[in-house]
Amino acid sequence: MQRRVYWWQIWQRKLGIWSRVSAARAYLFSLLLWMLSGYGYRFGRSLLTYALVLVGFAAWYWWLSQGLPHPLGRVDALILSVSDMVGRGFFRQDYSLSDPYAGWSVLEGLCGLFMDVLLISTLTQRLFKK
Repeated sequence: MQRRVYWWQIWQRKLGIWSRVSAARAYLFSLLLWMLSGYGYRFGRSLLTYALVLVGFAAWYWWLSQGLPHPLGRVDALILSVSDMVGRGFFRQDYSLSDPYAGWSVLEGLCGLFMDVLLISTLTQRLFKK
């Protein structure tokens, strides 16, 4: 219901522009939480999102590395993705920060942090039934 209130506030002409922008940000964040984890009540949706992010970044790393002298294999890309997702970001010694996928690993680490928070909140909702 709160998301509907935000939607109504965005299109209400009486509000100032900053109030409408604030309502739009709140609406988009609420929509994101609903899609990713069902507001913390859909554990399966959270796990599916986590897996899709992992596989998506692994495919992206594999594709980016194809032009390098030592391209990643599919398994190597998946291992790198899992490593980056949990926030460790271990690199082999022959890779450097100038490789095309090094910057993307930072973004995946941030996505992993957000996904960890979603998984913990969803698990907490399930355990304490709130």
